[in-house]
Amino acid sequence: MTERDAVQRVLAERGCPDELVRGGLPALVEKWGVIVRSIEEGYPFGLDDLLNDMDLRDALAAALAVAPANDAAWATAALMPLDARLQRASRVTGCLWGEDVEEDDGLDPGREWWYYLRPRQLNEELADELSAWGLLDDEEE
Repeated sequence: MTERDAVQRVLAERGCPDELVRGGLPALVEKWGVIVRSIEEGYPFGLDDLLNDMDLRDALAAALAVAPANDAAWATAALMPLDARLQRASRVTGCLWGEDVEEDDGLDPGREWWYYLRPRQLNEELADELSAWGLLDDEEE
């Protein structure tokens, strides 16, 4: 198995759509850019969609870990400005998955930081869901 095959295997194991599995790191980076832009512009979806979108960033991290060095270097360089944009368009919060999943899966805000951010601009549905999970500050509710 080649290192590129390893990326596709990781993505398939994580349940990524076939077009992302086939497209590998370039397709993932492109999709991540679309997600970041949607958060910057005012995320239109609810918590389930946000979790799915953050799972894509998690899949990216896993793919980078097995990617050929040149591919990983290119993708990391492409991700840095996207990740910075996401962080500017987001607020730090508790784990989006909740404390039980955080503990069971060993999630860490330093390592899987994407699960600890939520969009600054909230639609009503997402605000209600985050509030129900205790992930909004009192002044935001």
